Amino acid sequence: MKAHSRVVAHMGTGGVARFTRPHHSLELTLRKGAYRVHVQGMADTALAGSICERDAGAGIGRTVVTLPGTGCDVGSLYEIWQFVLPIRFPDGTEVLRAHASTAVFDPITVMDPADRTRLVRTGDAFPQWGTGRGCDREAYHGPVYWYNRLGSTTTYRTDAFGVIRPDGALTQTVSRHDAIGIPMTADQSLFKLHRPTCGAGLGLKN
Repeated sequence: MKAHSRVVAHMGTGGVARFTRPHHSLELTLRKGAYRVHVQGMADTALAGSICERDAGAGIGRTVVTLPGTGCDVGSLYEIWQFVLPIRFPDGTEVLRAHASTAVFDPITVMDPADRTRLVRTGDAFPQWGTGRGCDREAYHGPVYWYNRLGSTTTYRTDAFGVIRPDGALTQTVSRHDAIGIPMTADQSLFKLHRPTCGAGLGLKN
């Protein structure tokens, strides 16, 4: 049985705010059989840092490329962010936790760890790899964790951060299931889609 999914995420690579802001917008829709979810809001992307920091367990959710000579030499410009959006009651009890990751092979800028507000163009830091355009991208859909088998509803109103409130501005849809991820393909629980958009004319303002 096929899984149908759609991810819309804010992952800009042209500005420096992405190095300091932990929350970025995410919309995720997933349908596989009776399993359904449609959630939206400001997902937690944790800290920004190099792949070396991530692998050392530093709590990095946004793996970015840093300037040469700053302690993490890399063989490519690959940058990947993890998005986590829980739908939960004010006491922290979750009815769903949605995960997604987005990645880019050609970021427009790289990070200066000593000054995260400094704008450094990829082409200036790594001339051997040319000018980044931020348009060669891929996404990983899932996993999604359901905790709603005994839920009284499949529709929740939440604030922008997924906290359930009667007057919430956002509508979230969560099917009545308990599942710690479901297989999105025959051999894995995540679905990966690589779709470059460079031919569409995206460029330095992306």
